Amino acid sequence: MTNRLVFLLSLLLFSSSAFAQFGQPKQEMFTIAGISVEGAVFSDPQVVISNSGLAIGDQVSIPSDKFSNAVKRLWRQRLFSDIQILEDKRIGDQIFVVIKIQEYSRMDSWSFKGLDELDEDDLKKEITLIKGQMLDPATLKRWENLIVNRYAKDGYLKTTVKFTEEPITTGKVNLIIEVDEGPDVYVKKIKFHGNTGYEDDDLISEFKETRQDSWWRIFGGPKFKKDDYEKDKGILKDFYQEQGYKDFRIIRDSVYYHPDKPRELFIDIFLYEGNKYYVRNVNWIGNKLYSDTVLTDVLGFASGDVYDQKKLNQNLYFTQEGKDIGSLYYDRGYMFFSVDKQETVIGQDSVDLTFTITEGNQVNIGRVHIRGNTKTKEKVIRRELYTLPGYTFSRDAIVRSQRQISVLNFFNPEKIDIQTPIVDQETVDLVYTVEEKSSDQLNLSAGYSATFGFSGAVGLTFTNFAGGDLFEGSAWRPIPVGDAQRLSLDAQFGVNNRYNTFSISFQEPWFLDTPTSVGFSVYYTYQNIYYQLIQRGFSVSVGRRLKWPDDYFSGNWVFRYQSNDYSGGYNSLYYLSGFTTQYTLTQVISRNSFDNPIFPRSGSNLTLYTELAGPPFLPGTATYTKHKFFLEGYSRIAGDLVLFQSSRFGLLHTTKPNDLRAIPYQEYFYMGGSGLSAFETVSLRGYDDRMVGPLDASGIPIGAKSFYKYSAELRYPLTLNPQASVYFLTFLDAGNAWRTFDEAATFDLKRSAGAGVRIFLPFVGMIGLDYGYGLDGIGTNRNPNGWALTFSFGQGQ
Repeated sequence: MTNRLVFLLSLLLFSSSAFAQFGQPKQEMFTIAGISVEGAVFSDPQVVISNSGLAIGDQVSIPSDKFSNAVKRLWRQRLFSDIQILEDKRIGDQIFVVIKIQEYSRMDSWSFKGLDELDEDDLKKEITLIKGQMLDPATLKRWENLIVNRYAKDGYLKTTVKFTEEPITTGKVNLIIEVDEGPDVYVKKIKFHGNTGYEDDDLISEFKETRQDSWWRIFGGPKFKKDDYEKDKGILKDFYQEQGYKDFRIIRDSVYYHPDKPRELFIDIFLYEGNKYYVRNVNWIGNKLYSDTVLTDVLGFASGDVYDQKKLNQNLYFTQEGKDIGSLYYDRGYMFFSVDKQETVIGQDSVDLTFTITEGNQVNIGRVHIRGNTKTKEKVIRRELYTLPGYTFSRDAIVRSQRQISVLNFFNPEKIDIQTPIVDQETVDLVYTVEEKSSDQLNLSAGYSATFGFSGAVGLTFTNFAGGDLFEGSAWRPIPVGDAQRLSLDAQFGVNNRYNTFSISFQEPWFLDTPTSVGFSVYYTYQNIYYQLIQRGFSVSVGRRLKWPDDYFSGNWVFRYQSNDYSGGYNSLYYLSGFTTQYTLTQVISRNSFDNPIFPRSGSNLTLYTELAGPPFLPGTATYTKHKFFLEGYSRIAGDLVLFQSSRFGLLHTTKPNDLRAIPYQEYFYMGGSGLSAFETVSLRGYDDRMVGPLDASGIPIGAKSFYKYSAELRYPLTLNPQASVYFLTFLDAGNAWRTFDEAATFDLKRSAGAGVRIFLPFVGMIGLDYGYGLDGIGTNRNPNGWALTFSFGQGQ
């Protein structure tokens, strides 16, 4: 406004001067003989003249619209805080014009003042500060709003921002951004008006983030965050509509401060509940493929049911389980299926529902395109697809294909995109777009316990190896990749050379382009903890994806030979020194439906493990059978909050209980700590490594023939970026190991609770840190085991 007043006054003075000089009733015409620019520091004078629209040789009168229009054109550049066009001199009928400008300052440096709750880096994420940037009023106002809004997200609703420009050189300034954060505001009271169906406390409990102050909040009341509040109002609407109040709406709301206590915020919410509705009749029109009875059953509403709009929309269009009307049609190729819903209110509390269905044509899949796979070969992706050219279109098959691509763990699961371009009324193409992520790993596995010290492993694993390209020079980038083969070189170590292992393994997941895996491993182990043991061995394996009971099942069979050389045995009562041999056959039947390899939100894993060693079917001195059963599952609680549950059971048996060579020492079960060990150790947080289970008189673990463990975790991700995924967890563990199966007792479990964090780095693997409290004693000690820190690398669970 000030700039415009200056312009008008200048124009009036210019006009008055002209009339004072010429004072004739007829305007004289002049020719512009020269144009100059004053005040240009950063602007090119010729560009200013060009942008003004004035040019030497122009015929003008005084006053003239040419000058006012020139000022307007320059204002539109938004580069100047003041603009004047004045007569410099006059020679006859020629005039010389000067354009005087005042440029906006340029920021040479900046500083913040008054920051406490947030720091400079936090604010730099909101506003872009660049040296040489022009400081016009619009930019400063935008920055002010961004800073104020950022503080509001953290509950600071009275933040103010002041900008001060300190001159450095001509046109350049140091910008001081002074922030008065103000007090953090908390919600003192939430009051609902117009609610008759539910009490205020019932409605407040539906809010996920916005809470009111309570007597037990000793560290300050709950902060008010506008974005969260708006989401909570949407949640409140969903709640009412789920209870049958289809006409519910929020009439208005008021958010205000206490006049004498500026930190206290009050919220009044005025509601219109309307009547509670029930379903009376459900009618279908246009359905040929399915009967009314089938559709009504899938819809899940019968006469007299509460009219739940959320449930209705889910069962009509999409549910996670695929049990909805849409899936009935989409999974059978009716891609153009649509349904129109009509509600008819009957009386005060009843609704008749009429659905008009357009089934459309059955659609087949045309071409299937793969894009974005810069390293992984296309055949690796295609063999995972359930959507092949010529197949009938199926939404379920697309979802399953997406899951299969995700579990390959070669691509960012959050960025897998599927498009369905329509070719014609009977054909649709599919386009799968993936984003490669780093999958090869420099594996670092480590653990620590007070009893056994540091232990761990180091190795290199190529998870997407291409052995068939070894002799292709162009494939070495830096190694051949793309065939999904797995090559591992690993070494485990123990502190003070107490144990060392070395191994090499290879697996081909699709032998001869069939869903059959083959592999081998060779390994060497040395340990000297309670005795000295040297092991040498190899194994060969073959696996197969199964189609029964469903195609989530797979089977794997392993033959293993291993020699064991014991000496200096500490527990001669339980183990025998000397040389033994193991020949084993192992069968693993598993079903895995996890939806994500790093942070699953749904799915389960069932594993049945059976190992047979020695006579009467195999040679060797070792004679035993080992059985293990694992059941794990993920379920989404809300959003990305996920519940993980796991049950594990193991049993070891021999037909030669008096033969100390029948069960090699390392085949027994052990429990406690991180689970990372040269032995068959089941993790149990809150306790030291291998210290849960049978101990001898000296407190040394001697191994168990049975174990059971249950775990429950609540997991929530901080970030799922493929370069670094981080999630937090809280856990409850309970488990124990027994010398014999007869000693096992369901309630004889060692319990623990605590919290932890998991960080997944592509070249390292999963890093875990858990801090757990052992609630029970170990051995003869009945006191709680207390706090224990469990640190691990490379373990996903």
